[in-house]
Amino acid sequence: MRQLLLVSYAFPPQRNPESLLVLATVRGLARSGWAITVLTIDPAQTTEAIDQDLLEEVPPSVSVVRAGGFEHWLSDFPPLRRSFWYGLRLLGLPERSCAWYFPALRAARRILRKQRFDVVHSWANYQVSNLVALGLRREFHLPWVVHFSDPWTDSPYFRARATTLQRLSCARFERRIVEESDAVVFVTPETARLVMRKYSNTLAAKARIVPHGYDPDMLAGIPTVPESDLSAARPLLLVHVGAFYPGLREPVSLLKALAMVDRERPLAGRLQLRLVGPYTERYRPIVQELGLVPIVDLCPPVSRRESLIEAVRADVLLVIDAPSSGESVFLPSKLVDYLIIRKPILGLTAARGATARVLSEAGLPVAVADDVASIADAINQLLLEHDRGPLALPANFDGVASRYNISLTTGELSSILESAADAALESRAEASVQ
Repeated sequence: MRQLLLVSYAFPPQRNPESLLVLATVRGLARSGWAITVLTIDPAQTTEAIDQDLLEEVPPSVSVVRAGGFEHWLSDFPPLRRSFWYGLRLLGLPERSCAWYFPALRAARRILRKQRFDVVHSWANYQVSNLVALGLRREFHLPWVVHFSDPWTDSPYFRARATTLQRLSCARFERRIVEESDAVVFVTPETARLVMRKYSNTLAAKARIVPHGYDPDMLAGIPTVPESDLSAARPLLLVHVGAFYPGLREPVSLLKALAMVDRERPLAGRLQLRLVGPYTERYRPIVQELGLVPIVDLCPPVSRRESLIEAVRADVLLVIDAPSSGESVFLPSKLVDYLIIRKPILGLTAARGATARVLSEAGLPVAVADDVASIADAINQLLLEHDRGPLALPANFDGVASRYNISLTTGELSSILESAADAALESRAEASVQ
């Protein structure tokens, strides 16, 4: 049985998309026969939201080592805390989670002095995971596969907020990670092209594509919707579960489109929108201004189980990306999770990109993220279909959805990890002969 050290800041009981992705991957790799040790942060030392129920989903065979940090310091003094971290940003600190770097490195050294591993796999976001693994690579010379769930320095989210020194420091760190790792895993070919285009062909050849995967076991114990609740007489229920990024990825165009449709024919009793997740309250003023209070529910974040219940109850699930005039490289993990629920999905995204590609392949509707008229047309079409009866899935939905089963995606990742481990063994054997 091969031994894997997985370095990931994000891991249960954290309740964020990256934690859930790592959890699903660990479960899949454990089923594939890997003996896994996860190095992650002590949940008491992070400011991330926590869902203790997620710990029950970690396989008993997986060893979890938790190292402290200090990003939670000054939590009782918010103004001082914000000033402290803002000052470090100005000085080039890549991200606040870098407070975990030294505690994690010390813990990893203790692990590696006691136990042999065939390969190290580090997972970002957060990028501190890859920085820790970079340090381990230099010290212990183990084969290393790095994971970029999203672009780093090329991300519009990074570019919109990074200071000048952050851009310089992060570009330097990213290059070192790409140069010194054995393989670089991306979620989409669009992301791989964007990130690797600035590197040489030799470095670009390290890129591997492993999409997000869904775990069918996620739905165990989630109640289904009774047939009596699926009648066309009730309002069409649109649901978005997940975080927004104020100023970048927001539901504003969706709300304006609903107001446009509502002016043509009132939506009360015909449609209900539920936005569930962090920062939803900031959109209450625009909901009130547009006269959408009767049809829009703004809900706080909930546990993973409750978010699945929300999604299962929906008639249509929403994916909302940031507007982009070019190609969008992002494949939201919620889109992949939605696939297992087998409900129609409406994507508000760029006309070209990963989300539009997957939805179009599945025969699902796409509207341009910042095109209010386009979104209104899509909503009107959904209302028309809903009036005729329960919404049906496209014929090719299941074929496309099956590609993202966690057993397939972790199978691809397992092959990449094995190749890195085998190459290191061959290299050591050749060196010993010489």
